[in-house]
Amino acid sequence: MSKAVELYLAGAHPRSPYASPLYVDPAGPPPTLVFVGSDEALREDGVRMAERLHAVDRYVGLEVWPRIFQVWRMFARIGAFLRAKL
Repeated sequence: MSKAVELYLAGAHPRSPYASPLYVDPAGPPPTLVFVGSDEALREDGVRMAERLHAVDRYVGLEVWPRIFQVWRMFARIGAFLRAKL
């Protein structure tokens, strides 16, 4: 796992906004909608991000989808694409 982290960061500091949106200045982003699955590994990061935005009066929507895994929206889009093309 440490090699995957090293490759992902590519020399960036782990608390850089380029590494994680958790470290973006919360006053900067536009209105934001956060989708997370209740069973995904990054659920808490999504909730923390929504809380940080809300704390500085930014408009944020948070949807926690029950029993859904990480990147589920990507799978739905791939399925829709395949249905349309096949």
